[in-house]
Amino acid sequence: MVTIDNRTHDPELDESIVTIVDDATEAEFFVRGDADGSGKLDVSDTIAMLDWLFAAGPKPRCLDTVDLYDDGAVDLSSVIALLNHLFLGGDRPVVPYPKDLETVNRPPYVTLVLFLSISTTGESEETIHPKWQVLDVAEGVTPVFDFDSQGRVHMMWFTDDSQEVGPLSYGVAETPTSEFTVVGIANGYFYGPGDLRISRDDVVHCVWHEHLGNPQHARIRPNGSRDDFLFDTPGEHDGWDNSLTFDSDGILHHAALFPVLHGAVASLQYGYFRDDSWTFETIEGSGISMYGLRTSIQTSFRGVPNIVYCQTEDRTSEGKLIFARGPSPGSDVPWSFETIVEGGLVGRFPCLSPSLTVAWCDLDEDDPSRGTIRWARKESEQWQIETVTTVSNVRLDFCDSRRPLTLDLDADRRQVISFSDARRVIYARRSENLLEEGTWNVETVLESSEDLYMGVSVLRFDSFGHPAIALWQRDEDHELGLVRLASLQPADRPVFHRGDVNDDGKIDIGDPVALFSFLFLGTAPEPSCHEAADSDNSGSGHNLSDGVFLLNFLFSGGSPPVAPGPPGSGPCGPDPDTVGSRRDRGCESYESCAADS
Repeated sequence: MVTIDNRTHDPELDESIVTIVDDATEAEFFVRGDADGSGKLDVSDTIAMLDWLFAAGPKPRCLDTVDLYDDGAVDLSSVIALLNHLFLGGDRPVVPYPKDLETVNRPPYVTLVLFLSISTTGESEETIHPKWQVLDVAEGVTPVFDFDSQGRVHMMWFTDDSQEVGPLSYGVAETPTSEFTVVGIANGYFYGPGDLRISRDDVVHCVWHEHLGNPQHARIRPNGSRDDFLFDTPGEHDGWDNSLTFDSDGILHHAALFPVLHGAVASLQYGYFRDDSWTFETIEGSGISMYGLRTSIQTSFRGVPNIVYCQTEDRTSEGKLIFARGPSPGSDVPWSFETIVEGGLVGRFPCLSPSLTVAWCDLDEDDPSRGTIRWARKESEQWQIETVTTVSNVRLDFCDSRRPLTLDLDADRRQVISFSDARRVIYARRSENLLEEGTWNVETVLESSEDLYMGVSVLRFDSFGHPAIALWQRDEDHELGLVRLASLQPADRPVFHRGDVNDDGKIDIGDPVALFSFLFLGTAPEPSCHEAADSDNSGSGHNLSDGVFLLNFLFSGGSPPVAPGPPGSGPCGPDPDTVGSRRDRGCESYESCAADS
């Protein structure tokens, strides 16, 4: 007797169970198609067959189980035939297939819902530029972030004891539009902002200010292991307004402020991290500065540090925008200081680009809620200054957020500025190269009818050249406010849903069947949208691994197809990879999203 699915069969009376003899071993009973020997037919049998045929997986104990039509052929056509039978009503395997197994226990359909919602506050109305997507990340304040080499987003922000993680939180997301996995880094009383930078080997470095304590540094490796370091600083209020950068040798450099409010006679501070220790100093002759107006650091040849900061007694006093240049690590060359602009409420929130250009905000003395974004490059020992745009709804209490402005370079080495006032987040790109006079193309990323944004606009570019901006805003459902991430979608590119190989607007067993049929049998057309068929976005094109990926997602709880996600996960979207990059496979047409194009 043999038991299959809790049913007892007598092989002498039931023709659907046969006896075979293999290499003079004792007789065995089997069910045709039962590749994994579980006694039932389901999707795990198809995965077992694929694993054996193409991935050097274990050989089925009885080869007759995988010879579905008893023709001596076991290949991908056997897998597709079983899939057709299980899910599409195709012919069942020949005997021995139990007569009374007429129904199959079909796994449930799995639906993914991306964490992608847009919030509003009170009666305010928010407009989002159609080229940008915005992700609500978590409750918190003053986010900073960076991209690793694979395009993953690493973000740090501050919370309080009411949150499940934190008060200093760190999150990782596969893309700027996917949900973050969040852990707590540290407990304490934090005042910001911190900064986060990622090295060439994808090691994350987070630095923050511990109120009434020293600056602190966490190093997080790709495997999740972590080391913690303390700065050896002279005072109790060092390390405000942190800024980080790496030089060409991979040495981490740090700029910060010792505020005049706490007794500083020289406010600018600098350090570098080498051989697992910090060398840190307060720079003599740097003058006094108030916290909240930001520092920004970049390095030039041989690791020479360059820092911009606003030299002023307090937030509403006249000031100077200072460009400071120091010695390379280990050198005794003294620091030099150069004034870019001075007089009035100038030089607020300065940022230094990798090409050592500078952007900042000059505020109107009669109405400090209004200001002008300016940009400068040094030419023939003189600073050439350009006006980028005017802004309004600027508040000096943005000093508590520290980063309303970021200057960076895009993939074409063009100068790009992001800025946030209370009602608008802008993205400005310079039209010409560095050595020519340029114009600025300014677009509004987000706009609110009421004061909503809290003066954080941290701009970063991923390794494919795509920009993203971290924001902090008021939100009626989050006492501390809401951390958000806006990302620019590539323009004029077809939209699609990943995993929908046969372009029928849904994701089901028909998609891996269509892929296998095209790849190995030639009985299905080539997918018209290669990106839709590249379900794991590996960049190697649509292949066997994509079909297995889909099977695991549909029936085994595997990961969903990556951005823009499968049907049912959200709106159609473009490929997040840069045009022409390794992972860009192209999408000639995708009719199921025609209405969204």
